[in-house]
Amino acid sequence: MHHNYLDRFASLGSPIHRLDPRIKVISLFAFVLTVVITPATSFYAFFAYFCLIMAIVFLSDLPLSFVFKRSLVIIPFSLMVGLFNLFFKPPIVFINMMVKSWLSVLAIVTLSSTTPFNVLLSALEALKVPHIIIDILSFMYRYVFTLIDRVMKMERARVSRSYGRLGLKQMSAVGNMLGSLFINTYERGERIYMAMVSRGFDGQVLGRTHFVLTVYDAVFLGYMVTALLLIRIMVVRW
Repeated sequence: MHHNYLDRFASLGSPIHRLDPRIKVISLFAFVLTVVITPATSFYAFFAYFCLIMAIVFLSDLPLSFVFKRSLVIIPFSLMVGLFNLFFKPPIVFINMMVKSWLSVLAIVTLSSTTPFNVLLSALEALKVPHIIIDILSFMYRYVFTLIDRVMKMERARVSRSYGRLGLKQMSAVGNMLGSLFINTYERGERIYMAMVSRGFDGQVLGRTHFVLTVYDAVFLGYMVTALLLIRIMVVRW
């Protein structure tokens, strides 16, 4: 698996790519918060949110197929939760959950695709996000590809021994794979921790980026805040 799976297009030179990453993070949180607090029946507002995020996607020169494909990753999880809620709440709650989660993930995909992950971590640090959260995200991004590669190797080994079949007889093999993966991940974490401690790691990751705000960044932030406020006013009036 390639290491640039999440930020494959982060090196482009679009107007969105050139924004200060702190401004992009603040805009993302403002967008997600506004989407979440919007009433479930405000369909025009959700359409306006979609148009807003699509305008940013077009400015970023990201392939639409790439953005939509990555944003659909949330659909299975939303379906599981939403279908369960159908037994206790009206269908509008299910639709509301699906729409809000998809719009939020669409914004997150746009952010991660226009900002290198290490720069994004530096922006979070500059915004005073706790170091423990930043370090967890950093290690997760660094080793998730190693974990996925191991899963793919185990799956190829299983397929080669069972000719691709996955029936009831293979469920025990899948269970053994999951157990082995858990133990291997735990042991790898212990080895990494001991190696870091032996090299004097004190919880601070050096080499973070420093940023400078420009007029362009302020204009974009003003545009986002104004657009979100106008949509909220539309919700209150209608």
